[in-house]
Amino acid sequence: MPAEILPYVGIFLRSSYSLLNSRSRGAGIPHIDSRVFDSLRLPLPPLAEQQRIVAKVDSAMQQARTNHAEVEDGFASVRQMREKALTDACSGKLTQDWRTKSHAPPWLETTL
Repeated sequence: MPAEILPYVGIFLRSSYSLLNSRSRGAGIPHIDSRVFDSLRLPLPPLAEQQRIVAKVDSAMQQARTNHAEVEDGFASVRQMREKALTDACSGKLTQDWRTKSHAPPWLETTL
């Protein structure tokens, strides 16, 4: 197999992962069933088209990694805000203004 088509073949195999993984053989160490692998039909466009496909997939995957990182950052911010809200609620900071204005009785402290 010419080295020029290997990136395209790699993308094709990754796109076939679910099929190959769902029909694995072996109980102790599952492996790809050679009959399923041998029956795969590889659509093979001209080399220039393969290169365009690989470039598009690489670009999309990079965008997906960027989006994933942004989502993870967002989750971290949400976790920090949640933790702060819980801390403020349990320390009395969250309702301190309201308690002052409404002359609410002071909080008591005890041990568990």
